[in-house]
Amino acid sequence: MFYTIQQQKLLSMRYDGTTDFSHIDISRIDADEILLFSNGVKTIFDGDMQNIDKPITVINSSKNADYNTLKKYAKISNGRFIDLSRQTAKEGFENFQQQKIKISFKNSSSNLTDIFNSNLSKDNIFIVGKFDNSDSKLMADFNMPGKKFTKTYDLKNAVKVENIDRIWASKKIDDLKLHNKTNKDQILKLAQKHKILIKEASMIVLDRVEDYVEYEIPPPADLMAKYKKLLKQKIDKKLYEKEQAMVESIKAMQQQKAWYNKTYPKTKPKPTKNKSKRYNKSRGSASSGLMNPNVELKSVNEELDDISDEFNEPASQANKAPKIIIKLKSFNPNSPYMDKIKSKKKTNWLQAYYQQKLKYIEQPMFYVDVADLFYNNVATDDITTTILFNVLELDFDNPEYMRIVAFKLMEFEKYHLAVRVFEKIKELRPFEPQSFRDLALAQIKTGDFHQKILAMDNLYHILTHTWNRFTDIKIVVINEFNNIFSDFSKDKRAKYQSCCIYDSRLIYQMPTDVRVVINWSTDNSDIDLWIIDPYGEKTFYSKKISRIGGKISNDITGGYGPEEFIIKDAVKGKYTIKIHYYGDSRQKAATPVTVQAKLFTNFSKSGQKEKTIILRLGKKSRKIKVGEFVY
Repeated sequence: MFYTIQQQKLLSMRYDGTTDFSHIDISRIDADEILLFSNGVKTIFDGDMQNIDKPITVINSSKNADYNTLKKYAKISNGRFIDLSRQTAKEGFENFQQQKIKISFKNSSSNLTDIFNSNLSKDNIFIVGKFDNSDSKLMADFNMPGKKFTKTYDLKNAVKVENIDRIWASKKIDDLKLHNKTNKDQILKLAQKHKILIKEASMIVLDRVEDYVEYEIPPPADLMAKYKKLLKQKIDKKLYEKEQAMVESIKAMQQQKAWYNKTYPKTKPKPTKNKSKRYNKSRGSASSGLMNPNVELKSVNEELDDISDEFNEPASQANKAPKIIIKLKSFNPNSPYMDKIKSKKKTNWLQAYYQQKLKYIEQPMFYVDVADLFYNNVATDDITTTILFNVLELDFDNPEYMRIVAFKLMEFEKYHLAVRVFEKIKELRPFEPQSFRDLALAQIKTGDFHQKILAMDNLYHILTHTWNRFTDIKIVVINEFNNIFSDFSKDKRAKYQSCCIYDSRLIYQMPTDVRVVINWSTDNSDIDLWIIDPYGEKTFYSKKISRIGGKISNDITGGYGPEEFIIKDAVKGKYTIKIHYYGDSRQKAATPVTVQAKLFTNFSKSGQKEKTIILRLGKKSRKIKVGEFVY
C-alpha cells in the first residue's frame, strides 16, 4: 500500500523550471536517508543544499549531468552516487543495497596527507595517499551498520603500483572538484603535471614551447630559456594591444564629439526632384529605381498590431520636449498551443500549459510565449519565471537560449535574475564585447549602487580592449558609459576622474533628445536599423547622418549588434523605427532571431525615459516596422 501511494505521488508530480539547490534544507526533512533524483546541473543558481545532516543517495539517469555536484552531495553527506546512465537499474539497485562503509584515517606522523579510498568490490577497498617516507603507519577506523573496528597498516608493506602518482592525482582532482570553481587553477595544474585528461583541459596540448607560452604553463628545464623569451614577446604584444584599444576608443570619441558639436538645419528642406536610389546591400552597390517611403510604410503597417504609450514630460521640460506619443509593435504569437491555453478559463491556464508542454516540451519559444501570456494576464511572477526557465534546461550552456531568456527577464523587470543569466553568458563568451555590455545594462537596471559600479567597469573593459569582429561597438558603449557616469553626483564624478580609474579622454557628456538602440540574440545575423524622420529622410547604414543631424552607428553585420540612432536636437513630428532583417548564416537555427529594441527620450538628461520591446523575426530579407513616436 505504501509503495502504491508513493508511486502515484511521484508519477503525478509536475517538473518545471530550472534547479535552485539553495532552496532545499535537508535538516527540515523528517527522514533517515534522502533520495535525490537529479542531473545536478545549475543553469543560473550556484547555491547548494542547506544543512546536510543525513545521508543522501544521489541517483542520476542523464548523460548530460554535472557529476561534480552530484558526487559532492553524496560524499559530504556520507551517502552514495548511483549513475543509471552508466549502469542498469538492476546494478544500481544492487549498489543501493550495499552496506555503506564510513572510513576515517589517522597516521602516526604528520607527513601523510591527502588520503583517498574507494570500493573496488564488496570485499576490497583501495586506499591511496601521499607521504614523505615509509616509516609511517596508517590507522583506519571502519564504521558500518552494526560493526566498528580499527586496522593499522604499515606503509613499509604498501603495494607498489605502476603510475601510483597519477592514481593519487586523479583522486585528488576528484576531491578538488567538489568545489570546482574555487579550485579551478589547482585542478588544472595537477592535471597538467600528471598528464590527466579532464574536461577543463581537454583542448590543451603541450607539444611545443609555443603551447606552454599560450597557456602560460612553465615547461621542462630544457625549454625554459626560449619560453621566457616568447612569454616576454606575448606580454609586449598585450601591452601594444591595450594601447591600440585606447587609440580606437579615443578616435571614436573624437568622431562622436565632432558630430555632436556640429550645427544641423532643422527647417523643412526645399522640394527637389526625387532621385533617390534603392541600395542593394548584398552587392554593396546602388541600383536605379524610385523609393517612396509613404507607400513602403503603408505596406508594412498592414502587418502590425500597434499599442500606444504616452510619456508625459515634467513641466520643467515642457518647452524643451513636448509630450511624446510612442507607438510600438506588439507581438502576438500565432500558434496552436496559445489558442488551446487561452480557450480555457484563466484559473485553468496552468493545467492547460502542462498539457501542451507534453507536445511542445523541446521547443524554446513555447515557453517564451506562455511565460509572456502569464506575465501580461496573470499576476503570478513565480509561475512566469518558472515557465521561462525551462528554456535554460533544453540546452545547457547555450548562449543564444540564455540571451532570449535574459531579454525576457529584462522585459519582466526581473533585473537581478537577468544579471545572473548575463553573468553566465560572460563566462561562456568572454571574447565577445556584447557579453560585457549586456551584463552592464542589466546591472544598471537593478538600481543597486554596487551593481552600477560593476556596470561601469564592464563597459570600460570594452573600451580598453580590442575586439576583432566588433570594433564598431565602441561608439555605442561610449554613449552608455557616459550616460551612467552623468548619473553620478558631481563629487563622485570628480573623485573617479581624479583617481584615474577611468581615462578622462573617454568622458564627455552628450545628452540627446532621442536615442534608439537595437541588439539581438544570435551570432552571424545581419540586421539593420532604419529611422525615417518627419521630413521623410531615411537614416541607415549607407546614409549614417541625416540632414537634420540624426546619426546611425556603423553597421555590425556579424551578429548581436548593437546598432544605435541618436539625434541631439529633434525636430517636431513623426519618426518611424524600422529594421531590415537580411538573414543569418547559422548552421542550426533552432530558434528565430530575437531582437531587443529600446527607445530613449531625453537621453542623459533630467527626465530620461525608456521603453523596451522584444521582437521575434521570421522570414529573412524582410523589413519590419518596430514602431513610431511623435516628438
